[in-house]
Amino acid sequence: MSLFWPLGTRQANQLDRNYILQKLKSIKADKMLDTGVARCDFTMQMAKAVGATDVHGIDIQAYDNDCANKNVKLVLQDLNKPLPYEENAFDLVTSIQNIEHLVDTDSYLDEIFRVLKPGGYLMMNTVNLAALHYRLLLFFGFMPNCMAPSRIKIRPWKGDHGAFPHKSVFTYKALIDVAKAHNFELVSGKTHTIYPLPTFLSNIICYFWPNIGLFTSLLLRKPR
Repeated sequence: MSLFWPLGTRQANQLDRNYILQKLKSIKADKMLDTGVARCDFTMQMAKAVGATDVHGIDIQAYDNDCANKNVKLVLQDLNKPLPYEENAFDLVTSIQNIEHLVDTDSYLDEIFRVLKPGGYLMMNTVNLAALHYRLLLFFGFMPNCMAPSRIKIRPWKGDHGAFPHKSVFTYKALIDVAKAHNFELVSGKTHTIYPLPTFLSNIICYFWPNIGLFTSLLLRKPR
C-alpha cells in the first residue's frame, strides 16, 4: 500500500489495526478480555502484542470453533448485558469497533471498569462522528452513514442495514469525556485516517486538527 494513493475501506481498516497494535506494544498484560471477538484473529494479534497468555473473548455471535482453535476462552453474550466475569479480573480489556453498536454504553463502560484490575488498561477504538467526511455530509444536510437510527438506510444511501447497526457513535472529544465520567484515566488518544485521502496527507491534517480522523483510538487506565 502506497502512502500516496487514496485509501480504500479495507486499507483504512488495516491502518486502524496497525495503529492499535503499535499502541498496545507499549504495555504488558498477562490476562486480557477482548469484547467483540468475531473469529478471534485480531484478538490473538493484540494478545501477542501485549504478551497475554490467558485470553478471553465475548461476542453476541462469535465463531466459537475458530476461537477455540486459537485458545481463546469464549463466552457468547450481548455486550449490553453485565459481563460474566469477577471484579478485578483482567490486566487489559480491548473494545475494538463495538461500542458504536450498543445501546447501553454507560453500563458497558461501568462493567469494563469493574472487571479491570486497578492499574489495568482499556484499549478502545471506534468510529469518530466528527470525522471530516461525516461533517461534510451534515453540512449538505445528509445523514452520516456511521449512524443507523432506522433499519432503512437514509438518503443518499440505499437498502437496509444489517444486524447490529451503529446506534451510539461518539465524537473523539465526547468519548474522552464519557470515559473520564466513568472514572477512567486517559493515557493517550488520537484520531487518525481521513478517508479516502492518502496516508501522508491524513497524518499531516490529523496532526494539526487532531479530532478530524475517521477512527478514535483511546488508551485508558483504571486508577490504582
